[in-house]
Amino acid sequence: MDDFKLKNKKKRKKLFSIIIVLGLLLPVVTFGYLFYKIKKIDNNKYATNQAEKNLLLKRISEIYFNPNEEVPTIAQISNLELLKDQQFFTEAKEGDIIFVYNQTNRVILYRPSIKKIIEISILEKITDQETD
Repeated sequence: MDDFKLKNKKKRKKLFSIIIVLGLLLPVVTFGYLFYKIKKIDNNKYATNQAEKNLLLKRISEIYFNPNEEVPTIAQISNLELLKDQQFFTEAKEGDIIFVYNQTNRVILYRPSIKKIIEISILEKITDQETD
């Protein structure tokens, strides 16, 4: 009888140990899996954004001559309310793309839906005297 209780205790102890190990291992494995998936999504998002930028650069270079081969800063208009008081953006729509060429001081407003340039302007340099 004592031998049976001892075997039963050992089995319970072993089962308890397995449950604790699984209880500790499961969150670690789950966290690792989720971390991997999030990293993969972020990498795909970056690749998609980079592919979109490359496509936009290709399209704008087909219709706008860039003698310096300068790579512009690219931004998408998402809130027209912030821009409504600026003359350059009078024809702008949400979703339009802004290309800023710092070396040549040019700004281009491009509408991807119709693949056309809407506006081109020259950036005005702000000097130290103007900011004082």
